[in-house]
Amino acid sequence: MRPITTAIRLVICALGLIAHHGYANTHSNAYVSNKVQVYTYHEKPPYFIHENKITQSTQHGIYQDFVNYLNAQQSNIRYELRFMPRLRLESQLTKEKLDGIIIGVNPLWFKDKEQTKYLWTNAIMKDKDMFLVNSKSDINFTRPEEFIGLRFAIARGSYYKGITELAKERKITLSPTNSAQQNLEMLAHNRADVTIMSQLTANYFFNSQYPREKFRILATPHDIFERMILIPGSQKHLHQELSIIVEKAALDKTWQDTLEKWHVTELVTTE
Repeated sequence: MRPITTAIRLVICALGLIAHHGYANTHSNAYVSNKVQVYTYHEKPPYFIHENKITQSTQHGIYQDFVNYLNAQQSNIRYELRFMPRLRLESQLTKEKLDGIIIGVNPLWFKDKEQTKYLWTNAIMKDKDMFLVNSKSDINFTRPEEFIGLRFAIARGSYYKGITELAKERKITLSPTNSAQQNLEMLAHNRADVTIMSQLTANYFFNSQYPREKFRILATPHDIFERMILIPGSQKHLHQELSIIVEKAALDKTWQDTLEKWHVTELVTTE
């Protein structure tokens, strides 16, 4: 047998490198495919709290706790929570390019009342939006028209049925803010008459940095709704397992205790 020439040796080495590279890519892609992004656009407490520090960046809140719960219930997929602004998130969703799922949303917010455009789980929690006023205010509410002539502090980009329409008709004055915390500041210093805030967010602030007695929560809520998980068609293989885990969570003391920690089941006193 004639000795292998240098040229043949080079060919063999090249083929070996190609095979190794293909093997590595296969395993790398398999690893990446086991990760699923869980998106939220609710950058406010207690849903998603993102803290930037000089040496590190941390995030926590109800959504992070539920992602941790998802990861504890199964070992096939690693769910990772990420923030994405609403407009960009909806653009990716509409173009069918979203590479993950969306947590804490409702079919009505995505024009999918019949739940035919996207796949949905059951609710991971119930929630409601409340009207807040200064404790010295005599404002009451049974219908949006009673707010005509008042000043509203509302976070930029928010939509609230009935109220947004009044603002467009210039029947109320809208003061755009950057956060729910700024909304409370506006009320506290009488720079606005009314704001709208979820019961959970109000509870969070009243249990941390804002005295409850400075504000009054109107008895009639703006809206009562459920927060679910939206699963786009590209991720439909996740729907069955996610639905099972969400159904289990509704009866799981571990998850219910987590909700209690964030005052989800604590009712805000209304007048």
